Amino acid sequence: MIKHIVMWRVKDSHDGQSKAEMEDEIIRRVHALRGKVDGVLELEAGRDFSRGEKSFDVALYSAFRDKKALDDYQNFPEHVELKNYIIGAAAERVVVDYEI
Repeated sequence: MIKHIVMWRVKDSHDGQSKAEMEDEIIRRVHALRGKVDGVLELEAGRDFSRGEKSFDVALYSAFRDKKALDDYQNFPEHVELKNYIIGAAAERVVVDYEI
């Protein structure tokens, strides 16, 4: 099983959207991918409520059957659209992928 975890710090505004609107849109688009890609076992995103100095704004937690399923997800057209959206919305991104 592969775990894929991503966190973003979202810009204060971009392309006419506020930080909160972009956070909502990232979460909505992640959840819209549920059940669409074979081998995706878990897929969830949420907004950080602590808003601490070192906090990121939005986190993605996902689990995949294997590395091929993660690759399929990465190349899925709706996920590619999401990545392109996030390029404009996010100021910073961290990611970790690991196998259990």
